Amino acid sequence: MAKELNLGKFLLLGRGEEIQKGNMNPTNLANALEALIGAIYLDSDINKVREIILNHIFAKNSQL
Repeated sequence: MAKELNLGKFLLLGRGEEIQKGNMNPTNLANALEALIGAIYLDSDINKVREIILNHIFAKNSQL
């Protein structure tokens, strides 16, 4: 999902991670998505997070 949201282009990486294409690393992308969800929670509430997860993450991956 982080790839679909293109989160990699928003990551601030060190020189080594940039050289190794860290913006495409699945672990970095998963961590970025987790951080985004956490930031939404801190900025609003659990109901908003639930809405975003159900409507934008699970909705696109119906096999989940």
